[in-house]
Amino acid sequence: MLLIMLKWIVLVHFFQGCSGQESFVSEFHMEEVTGKAILSLIDNTLTVSLNVSKSFEDTRIEIHPLWMDYDTADKCSDQQLGTSWFWPTRPSTIQSIRANTLVTVTFSDLNISTVEGQSIVLRSSNKTICATIQKEGEYKTALARFTRGSVSGYVYFRQAAASSAGSTRVVTDLYSRDSISSLRWKITGAVSNCASITSRQAALDLLIYNPNNASDGVLCTPQSNSKQCAVGNLSGRLGDVSVGQSKGYSDNDLPLTGETNIGNKLLVVYETDGSAYACAIIKIFKVRNALVKFSHDGVTGTASFSQNSPFDPTVVQINFQGLNNNSKGFHIHSWPTPTKITPDQDLCGAAVTSGHFNPYNKNVNSPIYPQPDASTDDMYEVGDLSSKYGTLANLQSLNGTYTDWNLPLFGANSIIGRSLVIHHNDPAGSRWVCANVRPLYPVVTAKAIFKYPVIGQILFMQEMEEPDTETSTFIKLDYNDGRAGTQGHLWKIYSHPVASSLSISPQSCNSTGTNYDPFESLLQRPKTLNIPSVGNADVTSKFFFTDLILPLSGSQSIIGRSLVIMNLDNTTFLSCTNIELMKDLALYAQLSSKDIKGIVYFTQTSGFGAQETTINYNIAGLQTGYSVKIFELPPSDSHSCDNLGPVFNPFNITSSISMSDDNYQVGNIARFFSSKQSPAGNLNLPLAGVTSILGRSLAVVNSDGAVVACTRIENYLNSSLDQQITAVSRFTGDVNGTILMYQTLYADGTMSDTTILVDLKNLSGTLSYQHNWHTHSSPVNGDNTVSSGRCSSTGPHFDPYKTMMNETNYANKCSKQNLLQCEVGDQAKKVGAYDLGGGRRLYTDIDLPLSGPFTVQGRAMVVHDQEHGAPRLGCADIIPNSDLFITIFIKTPPSLDKRELAKTIAKAVGANNEDVVVENVASVNEKTELKVYFTGQQGLILASEFAKFIADKDNYKKLSPYQPIPINSSYHKVPSIIVIGILFVSKTLMLS
Repeated sequence: MLLIMLKWIVLVHFFQGCSGQESFVSEFHMEEVTGKAILSLIDNTLTVSLNVSKSFEDTRIEIHPLWMDYDTADKCSDQQLGTSWFWPTRPSTIQSIRANTLVTVTFSDLNISTVEGQSIVLRSSNKTICATIQKEGEYKTALARFTRGSVSGYVYFRQAAASSAGSTRVVTDLYSRDSISSLRWKITGAVSNCASITSRQAALDLLIYNPNNASDGVLCTPQSNSKQCAVGNLSGRLGDVSVGQSKGYSDNDLPLTGETNIGNKLLVVYETDGSAYACAIIKIFKVRNALVKFSHDGVTGTASFSQNSPFDPTVVQINFQGLNNNSKGFHIHSWPTPTKITPDQDLCGAAVTSGHFNPYNKNVNSPIYPQPDASTDDMYEVGDLSSKYGTLANLQSLNGTYTDWNLPLFGANSIIGRSLVIHHNDPAGSRWVCANVRPLYPVVTAKAIFKYPVIGQILFMQEMEEPDTETSTFIKLDYNDGRAGTQGHLWKIYSHPVASSLSISPQSCNSTGTNYDPFESLLQRPKTLNIPSVGNADVTSKFFFTDLILPLSGSQSIIGRSLVIMNLDNTTFLSCTNIELMKDLALYAQLSSKDIKGIVYFTQTSGFGAQETTINYNIAGLQTGYSVKIFELPPSDSHSCDNLGPVFNPFNITSSISMSDDNYQVGNIARFFSSKQSPAGNLNLPLAGVTSILGRSLAVVNSDGAVVACTRIENYLNSSLDQQITAVSRFTGDVNGTILMYQTLYADGTMSDTTILVDLKNLSGTLSYQHNWHTHSSPVNGDNTVSSGRCSSTGPHFDPYKTMMNETNYANKCSKQNLLQCEVGDQAKKVGAYDLGGGRRLYTDIDLPLSGPFTVQGRAMVVHDQEHGAPRLGCADIIPNSDLFITIFIKTPPSLDKRELAKTIAKAVGANNEDVVVENVASVNEKTELKVYFTGQQGLILASEFAKFIADKDNYKKLSPYQPIPINSSYHKVPSIIVIGILFVSKTLMLS
């Protein structure tokens, strides 16, 4: 029996009379049913023609006021679609709807203006399906999201893209903590942002958006001709907006395209008397595109995804090559794949990328789970692409286009930032290759790196300059000391950063202010975190979700604030860290030889896990037969290209199969220069981390294999305030040579990875292998060449984050793939042991700061015995490799504590302790010569201040117990070096 019911509670139609004919289509694709409904509305008569793939018995046809959202669990419920209003004057009976058979039903005397933008529901005793009613072709969709003020929620606008004069469907979902049932609403173009609307009166006074100069005024009512109303006079044309329940409205004068469109205008809601008001910008959805790119183990190709809005299907284009009958399943997995670090690293395993993305908890082991390519998209896991489109079994390649109704790029269940895994065609369905789903639009990425007692990271990614869009969030946390896992920790964003001068103890979190909640607890992220013990393989150590209200740009950005994790008592701090911008990476190599000149840029956008590197270049003089490669070592100090080492090959590739990027040595980039096309993309060219190309050499090689031009690969500095910091350890004694360290200090205080160039040898000239080398906590105090207790003054390894509290746990977990588990000073485990006498080696350390509260400058580098032995063979202070120093002379003390003297000098000139480093140059005749270095962003100013300070003898007592020697004392037979220092600083300041 066909049952048709009328409920006016949530329908808002304003009858303006109907003439002519409107035709619409609804596409069904759910619950194993596909098909169409063609709806024709002529003079209040609605004709519905149905043709669906499954049979229905005793079916009720319903029209609901809200369009359908495929990305919901209960798609056809009244909660999602609103209450059905449909009540024809002559009910019809449909005993049954037969599969693939056209059924036509007519309903007359409906007295409605349109059904566009609403939804049709077929409801029977055993199945319910629904679909949006709309015109053929694409639609424009816009959103005004209210997150600030006394009203929260959403207002959506949707209109056929073909005509700005067509009907626009408006769906509202607003709510308030106050007892408000309706509000005035209007669109204004008088101001460009909501910041200037600070009161209800200000909202009331705003001019209504009126691009057509309509008369407006009292003639603008819901019953009037809409042309008498200003475009922005929504209350006049539609009535006040409902608060507390979803509603649908139809409007014939609310364009989303054309010169008078409402995009980027402000939607304002307010009380006529009372204090409630709110404002939101109307943002028209841009087409959202994402890409997966494969160049792994012989498999190449792409999977591209495109979705117009949250209410449109996703178009998927797949082009895979190199499958060679070896693959079967392919799926979106929950977590991204990481950057490759070691040759045998598992990049796609269950502990790395997790399982299929399955937000609706479909049971793939259920007997009713459909076979591949045998049902509608909603019956499968969201990420089960091979079941939705068909498997890759027995295919050499695949080139196909698919429309997916269950693969969102918008909203809480977006696939962006996750990974796509291709599986082998074996009984176990083992994982073969994987790559990340990368957004094809500019993004901003932020990071919160925890180091004690919680270690790990929380990454955030959002469309650039779009603070109201979704933010993808990836969490990976552990404890650094092997303690048992704990669950249910509250985590919050706090208003202030962690004070940099404080220790890493939980007490440092007291500087973070209060809970940052500009949205008044409307945040939708998970409220608690689980932190499993280190060594626990439980995948709860990772978590990925998409947050709908978490801005990374604009006035309410979380970047620059702090993230805190609470103890289980929910009142005290467990751990905290700052939220920092994660910069796009940019390196360059400038060639300037006689015959070959030009520049090569390497860039990589920020994001989750493995990213593609783009190569841009402009080189003159590349002759036929020349190739461009990256070698392991930089040019020598004399800029000689004679000793660059081998082609950079951290993954031990022995042959180049011309298929995928990972089959080439990292440094073998010649193929990107042979076609003279720029830019080019490479999925196997790391710009950061242990396998980075930073600091190595880019060289041009002729057909005989000889290097004809070379240059060092450098960080590209975007700001004049960015600084290149260089430090050095100069070894003398049984171990001699240098360790050079390079790092970029950015204007915002963040730092790049540190490049380390080691060139050490045995005094005897012998070659010895596998020497551990470490940064130790204290500088050398004269014992670098003694026979007994050599270098003991340097103390233990530098370990500010207390990773060595559990030695068994440390031995198991510190590795190149788990660097946050390592001591800052454990270079041997982080980057590798060194062979004394083996020549220059270049390493990249992601956590060896040359500036800031945990700087290694002023400490010591120690080299241990061969074959990972414990005895200390040699040591040297880590000092700035800089001309920015002041030389002073002091009376030789019984014992010189360089770090304490540095603290004393820092206090005297108002510097941070870490910004002053003291080097003991020599002691002769009770006189000790010292160099005082100044580092950090204020180095020049501090040097100038100290030069003035030391020039005044009255200040000498402030350096007690150390006794500076006056300039005019008998010790000075030559002009004082102090004066030279002052002149140097003054000249530098004048030049700057």
